[in-house]
Amino acid sequence: MRTNLRVPRLTLVAESVVLLFTCACFRTPDFHDIAGNYVAHYSYGTEELDLRPDGIFVQKVYISSSQRQLETTGKWTFDRRRLRVELNDKYLVDDGFGRLPKDYDTLKPGVSSFPVQHELPSGRLILSQGDSPAFQKQ
Repeated sequence: MRTNLRVPRLTLVAESVVLLFTCACFRTPDFHDIAGNYVAHYSYGTEELDLRPDGIFVQKVYISSSQRQLETTGKWTFDRRRLRVELNDKYLVDDGFGRLPKDYDTLKPGVSSFPVQHELPSGRLILSQGDSPAFQKQ
């Protein structure tokens, strides 16, 4: 009696592809994985972060109700152990509740820290902001 091995083989191949995709999504990123362009969309505008491989970031802020664009540069680091990106001295354009702060156009000294996560099911890197929209890697 001959059994059909085609279905189990297809199942094994499909399971292997899913396993490889899952492992790739959850691999711990390194500094070069993190570097790149990120965008967060708010109800009142857009914020872009360009994390350059040389440790410099460029922040651009576009507010819909004004024709102004804010731009600044600073230093960024990645703590691989804690999976956090830290940016020094940036504009804070969200109050954590989805609102634009009154002093959004004042540069804030200090460190802004963002946990790095993988967006599912795409596996794309995001910099989380809690309840605020996340920065999505482009």
